[in-house]
Amino acid sequence: MTNAIELTHPDAGTAYQISPVTPRETQRIAVSARAGDGVQLVSLSLYVDDRSIATFDDPPATVRELWTLQPGTHTFTARGVDRSGREWASPAVTITVLP
Repeated sequence: MTNAIELTHPDAGTAYQISPVTPRETQRIAVSARAGDGVQLVSLSLYVDDRSIATFDDPPATVRELWTLQPGTHTFTARGVDRSGREWASPAVTITVLP
């Protein structure tokens, strides 16, 4: 079986640049994850640097949240619980945001 949970965005190793001419609150990227084939989750949470940015109960197959860029290196993960009570986590994805 493939991963029970997969981060579909952002892509590992991507570098983003903060623009000095665009308002910071509009400089966001999508963070999205999906359940693997045949996995039925009762909850799915998205994390940045071990801090939850969104939790979805009875999530659809794919979930998405926007995250405002912050300078530094950041690690994204998704964690969920399936209908049997098993806990799952996606492989971590690391990106860099340049000031």
